[in-house]
Amino acid sequence: MKALDAAKRIIKIKPIVISICIIGALIVGYFGYQYVSSHQKEGMVSAISESSLEKVIEISELPTIEYTYNSVAKKEDSNGNVLYYVAYKGFVTAGIEFSKIDPEVVNDEENPQVIIHLPEATIQDWRVDMGSMEYIFQNERAKTETVSQEAYKLCKADLKNRINSENELFVMAKENAQAAVKGLYEPWIHQLYPEYTIVMD
Repeated sequence: MKALDAAKRIIKIKPIVISICIIGALIVGYFGYQYVSSHQKEGMVSAISESSLEKVIEISELPTIEYTYNSVAKKEDSNGNVLYYVAYKGFVTAGIEFSKIDPEVVNDEENPQVIIHLPEATIQDWRVDMGSMEYIFQNERAKTETVSQEAYKLCKADLKNRINSENELFVMAKENAQAAVKGLYEPWIHQLYPEYTIVMD
């Protein structure tokens, strides 16, 4: 237990949010504005089509949050005795698939709306930094030539388990996606179609 306490003092297990990637969406929003502007003919009725909205989002993925996990995994023998602890740093990126965004246009004269239906956030990338791994051995016989590869697999399994139990990660990724996608559509919709209200779903 003393070894485990020492490991926890070195490595904090609580995940930390380190970045929100929205710039890409804003760039796409600019080009979307250019696209709609170039296709709006003089005298055309001011009504948005869903096909024009879908044209704006022709990119595959939008990463909206990256987590850093500082954690500790352990290796046990068949009797449950700890052979060693390994501290590591892991990175997880979550976001949404743009191809699954479903824009719905409500051309109501009294309350015209653009309803943006977003998909649920998913994991887009995850990895363990092998160079960050530090060991605390409880059994000297565990110091073998293959211990680094064994420990790397152990850390990957530990990180995967943490991702699957981390609901906050997906909630924050979805919230950031809503802000990013709204920032994508809002400037040119309000410029060209000010009568429409944007609703995020």
